[in-house]
Amino acid sequence: MNAYHHRVAWLVASCVVLSLSLAHAHDRRMHQGKPLEGTLSAIAPSTLKVTSDAGETSVEVSPETSIERDGEPVSPAALSVGAHVLVFGPKLAGGAVAAREIVLRDDPEQKPLEPESPAQH
Repeated sequence: MNAYHHRVAWLVASCVVLSLSLAHAHDRRMHQGKPLEGTLSAIAPSTLKVTSDAGETSVEVSPETSIERDGEPVSPAALSVGAHVLVFGPKLAGGAVAAREIVLRDDPEQKPLEPESPAQH
């Protein structure tokens, strides 16, 4: 394979990976169940602390956790202490939440996200 074909193959593969990651970040089916809603009170590489009316909850994050603001994907660097968040994911046995998706909210009074119903597919 010559250098030109190698570059084209790399570009196509990169576009496929990017489009899949963007589709994953906007998959409203991830918005299932009642999210943990609160304020980020601490940030560590793989764990966040979210303070809500119910108290402080640990949130486990992974490379597969998607983070978005205004429907657009953002990097983990967008997370900051004091930010208002919705965290979607299963609650673990110890009480922590395994985050599938984190939605940053600029306005805590913003209308909650509604999960997509199966009839909308």
